[in-house]
Amino acid sequence: MLNIDWKRTNRSKIAKLIKGESAHWINKNKLLPENFIWQDDYFAVSVSESS
Repeated sequence: MLNIDWKRTNRSKIAKLIKGESAHWINKNKLLPENFIWQDDYFAVSVSESS
């Protein structure tokens, strides 16, 4: 389980954690015939409700 302090962790660290944990889970559960590896780059945006 991924436990993140969303308010204190920067976005690049969050992306790194999500990519690492998800790849580990996919490979551990053998969901693909080959080893799963994320690409090095990522893109993130934040969305908020407009008033």
